[in-house]
Amino acid sequence: MTKGTEPGRRCNTCDTKIIFAKRVGTDRYVPLEAQDRRPFADESAGCLVYLASEAWKPADLIEHFQTRFEVSEDSARELVCGYPWHRIHLHDHEEATS
Repeated sequence: MTKGTEPGRRCNTCDTKIIFAKRVGTDRYVPLEAQDRRPFADESAGCLVYLASEAWKPADLIEHFQTRFEVSEDSARELVCGYPWHRIHLHDHEEATS
């Protein structure tokens, strides 16, 4: 990647910058807003954690880190905070058809 460029592409419907990630557990690709959100803040409600082109629910990733690395929940939360959090990119049906 060239320094200074942001990852992702523009949405065809609303021109928002998006990235795609494979959702863990469903193996389906989901569009995510490219803008990173603050972990465990109000703005991150409903966000997924982006890790190695996969999208994880925060609670699932915390549990994964706890079992994989045998760390405490607090340590796992700190690890999860180190990765980007992104909202799922959605459109209202009315917006998409107009």
